[in-house]
Amino acid sequence: MSHSIIFETKIVNLKDGRILHLDRSGCNNDDAGRSRDEFTGKIYTKEDFIKYAEHFINDDTNDYELQIGSKWSTYNNYGNHLLRMLKRAKTWDEYSKERTMRATEFKGVHLFKPFEGDISAEEFDKKYYDWMYSETVIAYYRRTEDYYNEDEIISLFDNGKSDRVSFYVSKAS
Repeated sequence: MSHSIIFETKIVNLKDGRILHLDRSGCNNDDAGRSRDEFTGKIYTKEDFIKYAEHFINDDTNDYELQIGSKWSTYNNYGNHLLRMLKRAKTWDEYSKERTMRATEFKGVHLFKPFEGDISAEEFDKKYYDWMYSETVIAYYRRTEDYYNEDEIISLFDNGKSDRVSFYVSKAS
């Protein structure tokens, strides 16, 4: 049976009063979250994040259903973990001084096969499985853009592009 593993959680206080929840997580039977520097992110108001955490705290299942690090935990434990991490939150500038932080937006792909040209991420998503199931040869590279500035990252989320954004967070060199 599979279960979720929360490898790392970071909360960033944004200058517009919201927070950025950075999450490095995966499942015990996949390789998601295994890279120490790749995170997913979501922006919340503080009130919405507290409600999100309370959703887990109010779960009355007392079974150990996930791991936080290497420790087996209940959903209640996870909700409390999120609230603890909120108390430890730092600003973007504070994190940037001690870590290299970058957001990468997946813009689309440049195809070589079945034809040559650029297509958007949305168009690629729609066609990929059709090509795969029809046994069409697919050759491409991903087109991405990196952002280091807090305002640019906030605008990605505000413009509805958050589902195409991944985060890189590592020790500053």
